[in-house]
Amino acid sequence: MVTAGTGVILLASSGLCDVTLVRDGNPESVIVLEKKPTRSAQMGAFELQHHIKLITGAELPIVRGEAPADAKTVIRIGGENQSIKEEASVIRFKGNTILLTGGDTADYEEVDYRKQATFPPVNYHWKGSLFAVYDFLEDYCGVHFYGMDPLDTTYKKRSTLTVKEKDRYFVSKMDAFRDMFDDDYPAAHLIKNSRREHDLWKLRWRSSVTYGKVNHNTYSIYFAHWGKAKDPNLARAFKEKRHELFARGYEGKASSCGSFLESNYPGDANLPPQLCYTNPGTIDYYAAETLTYFRGGNVIGGWENMRGRIPTDKTLLPRFPGKPYFYPYEGNDTGAFCQCADCRKLAGETFSNTKFRFVSEIARKTAAADPAHPGVATLAYGSTLAYPDGFTFPEHVSVELCLVVYGWWHPAVYKKNLENYEKWVRGMKGKGPLTLWLYIYGPQHDAKYHFGGYKTFPQFYPWKMGEYMKRFAEDGLRGAFFECKMPRNFLETYVAAKLAYDSSLDPEKIIDGYFTDYYGDAGPVMKQFYREIEQTVWSGSICPKEWLKNPDTVTGPKGPIRPWWTTSLWSREVNWTLGSPERMRHFGGLIEKAQALVKTPEEKERLKRFIDIAWKPAVEGRREYDLYLKQKEIPPRVLGFSRIPDAAGGDPEKIDWSKAVKTEKWTDCNGNDNGSTAAVFAAADSKYLYLKFEEQRKPWLDQGLWTENVEFFFTADGKHPLYHFACGPKKEGVPTGYLYQLINDDLRQNPYDFQCRTVSIPADTSWTLLMAFPLNRLPLQNNTMMLDFFRMRHDGKKWDVSCWQPTYSVSGGKGMDSYGRMYLYPITVQEDQLKLLWRGSGTDIVKDPAASNGFAAVQDGNRSWYLSYPIPKEFPKDRFKVIIRYRLEAEKADYVTCGAHDWKAKKSVFSKKIPASEVNGKEYRDIEIGSASFTPDMSIYIGSVYTDGKWLKNSKDKHYLDFIRFEPAQ
Repeated sequence: MVTAGTGVILLASSGLCDVTLVRDGNPESVIVLEKKPTRSAQMGAFELQHHIKLITGAELPIVRGEAPADAKTVIRIGGENQSIKEEASVIRFKGNTILLTGGDTADYEEVDYRKQATFPPVNYHWKGSLFAVYDFLEDYCGVHFYGMDPLDTTYKKRSTLTVKEKDRYFVSKMDAFRDMFDDDYPAAHLIKNSRREHDLWKLRWRSSVTYGKVNHNTYSIYFAHWGKAKDPNLARAFKEKRHELFARGYEGKASSCGSFLESNYPGDANLPPQLCYTNPGTIDYYAAETLTYFRGGNVIGGWENMRGRIPTDKTLLPRFPGKPYFYPYEGNDTGAFCQCADCRKLAGETFSNTKFRFVSEIARKTAAADPAHPGVATLAYGSTLAYPDGFTFPEHVSVELCLVVYGWWHPAVYKKNLENYEKWVRGMKGKGPLTLWLYIYGPQHDAKYHFGGYKTFPQFYPWKMGEYMKRFAEDGLRGAFFECKMPRNFLETYVAAKLAYDSSLDPEKIIDGYFTDYYGDAGPVMKQFYREIEQTVWSGSICPKEWLKNPDTVTGPKGPIRPWWTTSLWSREVNWTLGSPERMRHFGGLIEKAQALVKTPEEKERLKRFIDIAWKPAVEGRREYDLYLKQKEIPPRVLGFSRIPDAAGGDPEKIDWSKAVKTEKWTDCNGNDNGSTAAVFAAADSKYLYLKFEEQRKPWLDQGLWTENVEFFFTADGKHPLYHFACGPKKEGVPTGYLYQLINDDLRQNPYDFQCRTVSIPADTSWTLLMAFPLNRLPLQNNTMMLDFFRMRHDGKKWDVSCWQPTYSVSGGKGMDSYGRMYLYPITVQEDQLKLLWRGSGTDIVKDPAASNGFAAVQDGNRSWYLSYPIPKEFPKDRFKVIIRYRLEAEKADYVTCGAHDWKAKKSVFSKKIPASEVNGKEYRDIEIGSASFTPDMSIYIGSVYTDGKWLKNSKDKHYLDFIRFEPAQ
């Protein structure tokens, strides 16, 4: 009998019968290796022996060379594979022999089953014999490897183990690579897996890299041509300075370049975050590096020799028979690109054009230099995921598409990504292979990096994952790398890995098998749990209405976002729309049913683990969210004040603090009164922000900075970059500063010099700290920023924390979306903060050289009656006069109306008629339209045109607003 699957060659079999491996707990078979077995075969022998013992209690002997004469059944692992020229998995029955073999790398190092360092590697190492063993265990013996932990391996215990005779020759169509990286597992979960368990997991899921896998690989050119690296191993690579090869426009900016480069060029404010993609020398450099690797050498700082500790004559990126060869190039993970005229001219709206032309030129140069045509592989990632316009790839470029599939439940995200994906499939047809980098995450990722680390309701989507993987396979994609969040989303990753290995499998059967094997009689209930969550999420019903207004625009919790990098959709509000009180009760009932149905100790432990990892955080998160909603009804705290004359000159001791504004009473992080006596006073002039912290409590002078301090956080708009200042009470203490940048969801922490002058005044019953921050070292935009103040103390057992604005989070740095706001008067509202009245959507923003910043909000009669600025919750309560910078383009108009309206009270606050003759044309006018104290129920409106005493909506009339300015009213 023959089993057909992906890449199967049919083989004759000697007949259909059962073969007994163990009978009544006694071995009836022996495992035989060659005298000189490959590492793949050795590992397969140990894995087969281990799992058969788990099933039956019997330990099959492993011998090398000839099988014992009295062996009833011989299981040969490895060998008879000289004709195999691919990483095939072969299972063959003949007489009393079962052959498990395949395409193996000729690596004969000894394997010690206890030590993972001796296991066959994932990268650039064929393991066909080992994969044949895994195929045999799964398809013939009923063993399934659902995850990393031993509890994730399922099998039916029995004392007699028989297998059906059926031959199989299998080659995965995804032959470039299949690999995964757990971005969540070891660090912060209840399950603590060893490195050995981690490495076994990857092998059991058939991880293998042959060609085309890419990651960031730009370092060697810095070590050769930027300057001598600090690391002496890397300093050896320096040749000469050629700064023209690197990105322009970042001189003196101390740009984030990643910790590896920054540690080798400490304090270098000119270090560029990227290369120049249009300089011929940069192309020449990477063409030479590609050829060096292709010809069997390597480069200090290059692929697999990042730290320069491997001899450069060692082959690190080997060739495989019958397979293409691609050297991996990907720029620094910084989101930054060269700003020289040539790069910007080529870029267009995205840097895809620049980047892929650069990579293609490298590939053309290397292909021309060597008749074997080595190529280049690169990522389509973030801002370069968009298919390049009007561009034809050469044959020797492979592209790995980085797809945030867990965000494809958002209808506009899915539409934009599918359209772009299809462009890539069409554009690369007949060219180099397309491969995948898939982000298999859930709300826990968005919460951690974008929304304060709240506890989440889970997102499950194994059926969608199966659907996507089947589509990728049908479209001929040749490799897949999974960046996953184990253990919560391990089923999605398991489905993806199974289909990457064998795309002929039925996702429904994979998923059904999981729930049956994993939970027994509770399987149908747990399947219902997963299915209902996936269906609810992908139905679009949890999307806020404003997200669905325009299918061609991707809108998220913080406004319009790039469709290619959608890791910030799961705000608290969206996540707990999914985890509504009604659904929490329903799913809680399913959990109770499952608890009553699980029988075996393993099933009970698996369900308990699911509850601990996924359900308990959801229950706690719902409780915390309900508290958060109540507390958020209180408007955010605001510090608003006018600047003082420049008399202090940056000296906080010269400020008259009796005239400074003072913060309200501080609380704990959840807004509860904790008896804090801390307060901050604030003042500012044209160059400095002056702060005074005081507390009526004796400071601890014998403690270190991080157990006794104040910590201040500043951000422009509740998102990264985040600026962190900390100072202790010691007079001689030096304040510390950090800058946190989130670049493609990689949180970078770098030292930051606030250039802050501090004066600490500790006393027996109080502590006062005076500070002067240069405004140009703070993220102040349009005279406003978000900020919060914390008093931190740790007595060795617990934290004592007070803050000005409650963050509803475990730490100050994670609660930035809940910070208070500071305004330096006057307040300027730019065009990007305006709305179209009644539609609620953002205005069109156009380039306008007459506007103060080159851009203006525009509204015409086709879209809305008015431009509007809804007063935010955190707006100061002082009285302001309102000035608009405005112009009109109208064919016929007598006057335009504008004013302020109170929607709750249903009345006008003030209104003004502006004669059209004063504002019609290309020049802006500053017009005072009224004054008031404002509340969040109000909005400023500008825009309706009256002609002959009638309110007309003419599609040709256009209103342009540069900004709205709020100045303190006398």
